[in-house]
Amino acid sequence: MTGVFQKKMLLSMISVGNLNIIRKRKLQIWSFSFLGLFTVLSIPSCSEVKNNEYPQLRYEIHGEAQGTTYNIVYFTDQSVIQKIQVDSILDEIDLAVSIWVPNSVISDVNNADVRKFTIAPPSNTYFQDNFLLSKEVYENTNGAFNPTIGALANAWGFGFKNRENMDSILVDSLLQTVGFSAKALRMTVSDSGLTLWKEKPNTNLDYNGIAQGYSVDVLADYFRNKGVNHFMIEVGGELIANGRKSDGSFWIIGIDKPVDKNRERVLAASLKLDNMSVATSGNYRKFYEKDGVRYAHTLDPKTGFPVQHSLLSATVIMPNCALADAYATAFMVMGIEASKNLIKSNPQWGIEAYFIYYDSESQYQTFMTPGIQEFVVEL
Repeated sequence: MTGVFQKKMLLSMISVGNLNIIRKRKLQIWSFSFLGLFTVLSIPSCSEVKNNEYPQLRYEIHGEAQGTTYNIVYFTDQSVIQKIQVDSILDEIDLAVSIWVPNSVISDVNNADVRKFTIAPPSNTYFQDNFLLSKEVYENTNGAFNPTIGALANAWGFGFKNRENMDSILVDSLLQTVGFSAKALRMTVSDSGLTLWKEKPNTNLDYNGIAQGYSVDVLADYFRNKGVNHFMIEVGGELIANGRKSDGSFWIIGIDKPVDKNRERVLAASLKLDNMSVATSGNYRKFYEKDGVRYAHTLDPKTGFPVQHSLLSATVIMPNCALADAYATAFMVMGIEASKNLIKSNPQWGIEAYFIYYDSESQYQTFMTPGIQEFVVEL
């Protein structure tokens, strides 16, 4: 990505104290946001035979970012990447695409209640990358992935505001702000900066369904550019596994079996990965209840209401983590049959998926695309 690693320190735009307050508030509100993936890592014992083909020095970096946590494990015999470098990149991404940062690029766009808004030439391409990738998935899924549902998400209590008393009148009103077609919202890039045209001035962007996967891609590119090629990078459950571990073994990633959010996690399947990304979206841990009704934390951009169907989680494997993240989000809107048909009809996109859903008798079932079989390992 052109300009991704220009290192102008934008952190001067926001004080360290304010940034820490924002991070703390995001973690409190989005504590449910870690999705159905976690890494199953084993540290080789002294008795294991080492493969000198692979780097032997193991490093870990952990931290908080984007309302959740991140975890990195990498092997190297040369370059060592520090936490401060990772945090700097994630902070720069936040200053471009986070609605939690008051003076981020996306916040400036959303707060500008005008039809035409110009942004001075940015020092990186984070904002436009997320815009263009979102547009691609929006068009490919017939609008199931739509980053302009920010006002609706806030009203339902899925954003950073308290939930409102939702009814069809309020939903219909907020739906008027949703629109990501070429007519509703478009962007041009020139020497003078970025220019966005909104058909509705109060249309708001929210990259929550793609930004964590995108952050994984940016960090992965940074590691490769530093000569580190054996790593696992995870941000909020979206991750990439590149190369191998020190003993030459694959990275093994677990997929959660759907259970209530207060119960212990149980694996539904394990995947071996090498140079691939994986992202999961699911509602079985992300919901709230009101008057005995369970509301999923996935909104249908066309109806404005939480989705109601049998699909419990969608795990997507692709080389690009941003796209995997966005398609997993879209599939939770579309449901099991529409998602299966979309993947089957478009093999050129390279999507492999693992779906967990309820059947007609409310029993857990799974569906795997044919190509995912090469990644599955025995539990």
